[in-house]
Amino acid sequence: MTLLLSLFGEQDERFIWIRHDVDQRLAQQTLDYDWWLPIDGNRLFNYDLLVGVSGVLAILVRTGVHMGIIQEAIERLLHVLLQFVMGEQTYQDHPWAVPATLFPTAQRRYRTAPVINCGLAHGIPGPLVALSLAWQAGYRIDGQWTAMQTLASWLAEQYVQTAWGIDWPDVVPIQFSHQPDPFHPPARSGWCYGAPGVLRSLWIAGHTLSDSALQQRTLQGLDALLQRPTETRQIDPVTLCHGQAGLLLIFTHFFQETGRSDAQTQIIHLVEQILEDAHGDTPLGFRYAFRREQSVNSPGLLLGVAGTLLALLAAITDVPPVWDRALLLS
Repeated sequence: MTLLLSLFGEQDERFIWIRHDVDQRLAQQTLDYDWWLPIDGNRLFNYDLLVGVSGVLAILVRTGVHMGIIQEAIERLLHVLLQFVMGEQTYQDHPWAVPATLFPTAQRRYRTAPVINCGLAHGIPGPLVALSLAWQAGYRIDGQWTAMQTLASWLAEQYVQTAWGIDWPDVVPIQFSHQPDPFHPPARSGWCYGAPGVLRSLWIAGHTLSDSALQQRTLQGLDALLQRPTETRQIDPVTLCHGQAGLLLIFTHFFQETGRSDAQTQIIHLVEQILEDAHGDTPLGFRYAFRREQSVNSPGLLLGVAGTLLALLAAITDVPPVWDRALLLS
């Protein structure tokens, strides 16, 4: 809500005071909330984008430098993120580890072994982008630059080699967290998990840190992502979270910022694929998979028509989709 109000406020000043009130309420909730969650007998830090510190921080810093309770909330979020990154509290002797039992596919591979999450929605890319966006907005505290470098360098090295080039897994067991392991399978090519979200986070961090090597690693990963065969992407039709719309949105960002013709070609193909799944006889124009052999009319952002249409709109215009700050893409 606060992101939408800030966007509306750029067009109509009547929304500015409403947004400020909502920001203050969010800031108070941030200060009152315990960001450490009891899971499987452990206290784990709720750092992720969707329901944790990274998402809240990225939204609060969007409109520049604040004063009062909003500034206090932002500074608290920065400090707790730095405590997390630099390892003041750990699970299984690693500050970023979580139980593999939290991820059904990872549990099948690693049983109860601690893992580090590499997905943008719930993993290490979230804090990396949030700290980078805060730095760009003028919020800078001691240790923040080092924390960004630590996250970025680790994430950049967790690639796996595939037939189409380098890619990223969904999780990494902590015993392999200091070096790439060729036996980790690549994740789907989605926003939530996989190379698209990882590459976007590395790209934003690379610009914030003015790190040319990190930017080159991102472009190397983009080369591979553009060459990954469609049948191996493991993504759903039309959705934003783990489907074609999310990949379309990320390709759109890279095309707008690099001008690469191969990215534009992929955008055209994805738009065509999404439109092939349009159903004019349904209330919302698209149907979304719900359970096996079942589909629903979904108005939602991540798994519904709102996300699909916003991604299509971004792809057919040259206007940067700043609304996707909510997804840590801008």
